[in-house]
Amino acid sequence: MALLGILTVDGVIKLVFIALLSPLWWPVARTLWNDAQDALREEGGVFGRTPSPEELARLRKERGEYQTPLVNVPFEDRRGPRRPR
Repeated sequence: MALLGILTVDGVIKLVFIALLSPLWWPVARTLWNDAQDALREEGGVFGRTPSPEELARLRKERGEYQTPLVNVPFEDRRGPRRPR
């Protein structure tokens, strides 16, 4: 019951607001977490231990090498080929 003495009406409104909006931000947070875990899997993830060489070989066999989801498309390629002047 000590927590109820600390929370104010303003604090409860903020917590309810965060909870109601969780369907919007939760998938984004989960995707960021999974991407960080996958990017750092050779080091054991964010909080994990470093995998042994056998575990690392098994991870590479199961998931393949890590490929970044970021794609670089140069600006002029999106517009199409340049016309000579």
